Amino acid sequence: MARGQRYFRKSLPDAQALSRRKHPDTHRCMSYFAATLRHQKRFKEAEQLQKPLLELRKDILGDDHQDTQNTVFYLGCNLYDQNKWEEARGYFETDLRYRKEFLGEKDQETLDCMNYLAGTFLHQGPYEEAKEIYTKICDIRREVLGENHA
Repeated sequence: MARGQRYFRKSLPDAQALSRRKHPDTHRCMSYFAATLRHQKRFKEAEQLQKPLLELRKDILGDDHQDTQNTVFYLGCNLYDQNKWEEARGYFETDLRYRKEFLGEKDQETLDCMNYLAGTFLHQGPYEEAKEIYTKICDIRREVLGENHA
């Protein structure tokens, strides 16, 4: 009995830590902290938080949850800021599929993702792909906002 109690007391902090990691408030804190680090240009530290956060959110919330996809997008932005174009492009392509399906092509978040994706092509090629995406963004914005929008 005493040995079981010792084991329980020893493992309790690990169980509590695990349950805290699975709590949405913990995810939100991790996300905000990663954003703060990114804004301070501490990109590698932000990335070290964002990658495990993405895996947690995928496991707990699923791939199609908006919080998971926001993490995908912001991780892509962080990699973009580090000039890791190829890796960032993969995240933006994944996020764009989600945003088009669930938010629609004319949603501002979808257009933001398209803009970053085009930027990855602009930095590494193919340039025609970047031009196509930028043109599409302009066409959608013109359609949604009107020709004379300032």
